[in-house]
Amino acid sequence: MTLVHPKCFGLLAAASCSMMLATPQLTQRPTWVEDRQLDSPAWHRMAAETHYRQGRVEQAIDHLQRAIRLAPDSEQYYLDLGQVLSESNARTAVVAVFEAARKILPASFRIRSALAVAYLKVRDFEKARNMFLDLLESAPNDESLLSLLAECYDISSDWENAASIAARLRAQSSRNSAGWYYGAKAEYELRRQQGWSLETALEYTRRALQLGPDDWRSHLLLGKLLAETNEDEQAVAAFQKAIALNQQNPNAYYLLARALQRLGRNKDSAEAFRAYRRAKAAQADSQRRLVVEVR
Repeated sequence: MTLVHPKCFGLLAAASCSMMLATPQLTQRPTWVEDRQLDSPAWHRMAAETHYRQGRVEQAIDHLQRAIRLAPDSEQYYLDLGQVLSESNARTAVVAVFEAARKILPASFRIRSALAVAYLKVRDFEKARNMFLDLLESAPNDESLLSLLAECYDISSDWENAASIAARLRAQSSRNSAGWYYGAKAEYELRRQQGWSLETALEYTRRALQLGPDDWRSHLLLGKLLAETNEDEQAVAAFQKAIALNQQNPNAYYLLARALQRLGRNKDSAEAFRAYRRAKAAQADSQRRLVVEVR
């Protein structure tokens, strides 16, 4: 769906603490609310949740915008709106919301964290990197921020800095799979370019999988490492596991198709290539354009 790992959504939610969608489910208009309260920020937040749970995204957005206009100094309503837009894959709208929020609440750690993630998702790597570095000045041991900064370096192919942040993560917590994954990815990219041994990358990848066996990225990287050493049978198994965990990533289907092709399994390879094209088309169609107005 995106180049940003899905865990980043969880990190954004963690930065936002209690989001709207964590509140108790409402299935109808709350009859106990007095008429004079119907235009309150809290009521609009509850109405937004009801609409969102019933699939009416535009109406949910409208109510959250009303809540923001009534209480522009409350960071929670911006975070709620950003979450709804993010889960609707309206990436540029998310940036607009959090940029507006930062102007009103410049000291909010949660808003700045959410904006940094939003920049990362629209591939504005310079702004994302600078904001993550700024946030780490006040929270140098925050593993979520370090993971997101490593992600920023990773998807912008800054392998030296990715390796450095990954090492920092591993030193801080040897049981954080992100430190091992990003370290493995950086080792793979740096050493493959030079034709050097990939043993360290393979060791780090296996450690990442021990700590996070359901991380599709680590299975994908394992497949790539195995393919580099002509172990295509094992590479196929790793790619298939990555696809089982995330069926939306086109690259996994493409790499699987190539490995099957090298094994002479042409029928299976052709099917994998068809799945690659379907995933690629779905990815291109995934971003929604939703209009938001925050003032």
